[in-house]
Amino acid sequence: MSFLILYAIYWAGPDAFEAVLNRIFPVIGFLFVASIAVMFYLACFKMDKILDAMSRSEVVTLRSPIKGQCFRSRYEALFIIWYVLTFRALALKRGHLDEHDYDNFPIGLRWLIKGSCSSIYFVFFYFILVEWIYESLSWVDWLLTTLDYLVWWMAEVRGGFYER
Repeated sequence: MSFLILYAIYWAGPDAFEAVLNRIFPVIGFLFVASIAVMFYLACFKMDKILDAMSRSEVVTLRSPIKGQCFRSRYEALFIIWYVLTFRALALKRGHLDEHDYDNFPIGLRWLIKGSCSSIYFVFFYFILVEWIYESLSWVDWLLTTLDYLVWWMAEVRGGFYER
């Protein structure tokens, strides 16, 4: 099975990985811009409603003075609320979330917060992974070169004809 995967990578050629990245990059860029726009909307227009809905939770009571502060503190509060909403069991276990707050939190806001923050984290880790794999390691070029030499060597050993 692994030989089939290596052959598929060899068959795709050295530009296949870059072509896939060129197709994904605009989608990831749009996802990032849309997530930032949603976070801006939540920070500007829905922050009071979000903080009031989470009023019993320890996470919000510790940060209640930030209600009318700068955007940085509002974004920080949104990411903390994302943590509480996404990892509900862990937040309940640690005492950061009140069960009543979670049950009465508006579902539309819950999905907006979860979706936008998760998208931002996904984009962040995607770019780190792509930069790390494609730019720093360049393992794709190495693998394709190795496969090319391997196929050439196998053709020479078996007496076949193979052009490079």
